[in-house]
Formats: sequence, structure tokens, C-alpha cells
Amino acid sequence: MTILVFIDYYWISNPENSLNKASEIGEGVFRTIFKVPLGSQQGRNVAIKKLITSNILQYLEDFDREVRILGNARHPNLIASKGYYWNPQLQLLASEFAPNSNLQSKLHENLPSSPPLSWPNRFKILLGTAKGLAHLHHSFRPPIIHYNIKPSNILLDENFNAKISDFGLARLLTKLDKHVMSNRFQSALGYVAPELACQILRVNEKCDVYGFGVMILEIVTGKRPVEYGEDNVLILNDHVRVLLEHGNALECVDPSLMSEYPEDEVLPVLKLAMVCTSQIPSSRPTMAEVVQILQVIKTSVPQRMEVF
Repeated sequence: MTILVFIDYYWISNPENSLNKASEIGEGVFRTIFKVPLGSQQGRNVAIKKLITSNILQYLEDFDREVRILGNARHPNLIASKGYYWNPQLQLLASEFAPNSNLQSKLHENLPSSPPLSWPNRFKILLGTAKGLAHLHHSFRPPIIHYNIKPSNILLDENFNAKISDFGLARLLTKLDKHVMSNRFQSALGYVAPELACQILRVNEKCDVYGFGVMILEIVTGKRPVEYGEDNVLILNDHVRVLLEHGNALECVDPSLMSEYPEDEVLPVLKLAMVCTSQIPSSRPTMAEVVQILQVIKTSVPQRMEVF
């Protein structure tokens, strides 16, 4: 039996026939992603995620329940769910298509002819991502935990608004073998919180805060969380912490910014990253607190004086 469900009345034509190498736009831990046109709307596309079926919920009722929970997670900084396709051999998720690729490509795969991300856009992406995560963590009980926050999962619209992708995929896994899950997340080297990697401490939404903190460092510095040189390994978190302690933090700012950034935003943002990446989960702020902190950073003293 094949069930095809549409959310928001969108129509996806022949989903099984549309998933070919030419339409593939990405792959990840649990899925391959395709860009597929909407059958009844010219020029409109959706992203189709073809899920790896070995660990996916095998019963329609369970799959339907979890997908509908994710479909209710509506927020400007979350990729919107559009529907799903289910049969025992094939499970697909349809979602909003983001036309401006992802943060990973803007930071590390930009063409030399393309301008680098400006500081205002970097800050905008940070704040948007924080707001989206805060919604997942604080608007649902139990919280929706992403487990895999990193730049490739932060999609961008045409105005550089952040759209978190792949949230809730862990909910579609069978009663989770945490060993399998944590092993798969080792591919996200540098972003995985210590408690998720070691499986000793209780894992909660603070693992997403850790990944967000690493992403802050990546956005500010333009460097990956772990970089391998000819005779050394750079651990970005440790590198920035040492510079902060010695009062030289601005040395780590992405040189492509050409010094076009406000120091009174960059420095507190780096300090926030240090708190978010604390080895002790309880020492990390909540994402709601992170949003508040970023908003305070953005409202500089001169602006506040103008307001009053």
C-alpha cells in the first residue's frame, strides 16, 4: 500500500521518478536530498529528502504521527515541511526549497568571484538560527532536539535569512540505538557535544547549544572546527579561547571581512561561543538566553542612547 500525504495542498508529481542523480543537491547522515518541481506550479520547487530506510520507523501510523509533529514546527527560521510519501520500501519528506544554498557553501565553498559573507549577514544568520533553535527547544514538550547543528544544515533564503534544516530527523528513527546514532554523528567532527560522543551523560537540548557555539566560531573566523596542517592540527575552540585569554581575539576574525566589522559585536559574540561550548552541559545557556544575549549585543550603547 502506498500513502501520499500533502500538507498545505501542494502536489508533487511522480516522486519516485523525480529522484535521479541530475536532481540530487546534497546528502547527509540519514538522507539524500533532491530538488523537485511542483507538478502544478511552474517555477516552484520543493526539496525531497529520501530517507535511509534501515533505521526509519517501519509503520505508517508511527511515521505519520512523528511527521505531523514536525509539520507543526512552524517558524520563520525553520525549513517548512510540505508533506511526505510513504510505502514500506520508500520514505520521502517534502519541504521548502531554500534558493541560496547553505552556510557551509558561503563560508567554505564560495567562488573567488563571489563576495564573502558580510558581517551584518553573518550576525543575521546567527540570530536567526538561535531563534529557530529556541522555538524547537521551548515550544514543544518534550523539546525537539536537532542533534546535528552545523553550517550545512543552515539553509539560506534569497535575503540570507537562516532556515534550519533536518530538525527532528532523529524522531523518525526506530527506538533509538544511541550507539549507532552517536557513531553516525562522528562524521560531524568538531560539532558534536562531549555528552553525545561519550554516551555517559544524559543528552538533552544543551547538545544543540554546543553545536551552535562551534558554529559561532566558524562564522566569525571562517575556519572549520578542526583544520589539519602539514605538521599540526588546529582545534578552533581551543585556538579562540587562548586568543581571548591573551586579549588578541581579533586576530582570529575571518580576513575576508577586511576589518569591516564592529569590534563591540565580534568580541562579545566570541565570548558567547565560549560559554555555549562549555564541556559541562548545565553551564551552557539555553537557546532562549542565547537569543536575548545576541539581541543585547546588537543593540549597542549608542543605539540605546538614541532610542531614549
